Amino acid sequence: MATDSAAIAKAAAHEAVRETFSKLGVDTDDQESVDAFRDDLRFARTIRQKANMGTDAVLKLVFLAIASAIMGAVAKHFHIGPTP
Repeated sequence: MATDSAAIAKAAAHEAVRETFSKLGVDTDDQESVDAFRDDLRFARTIRQKANMGTDAVLKLVFLAIASAIMGAVAKHFHIGPTP
């Protein structure tokens, strides 16, 4: 009886996964379709990573601009640096 329950659960899980991927446009019986889906996921990961790098670069640029402005104000206040 436990074996029957396990087989039923496994079949139900298999069908649920098949239906889910079918709704995503992936034919799990076609290896080319699965490979194309994997490639799409890899591409999406690459785009996400590049976007994160761009965001990091912008944040660093903003931080450096603020730090430079603060340092400039401090230098001007204490008359540090070249005098015209």
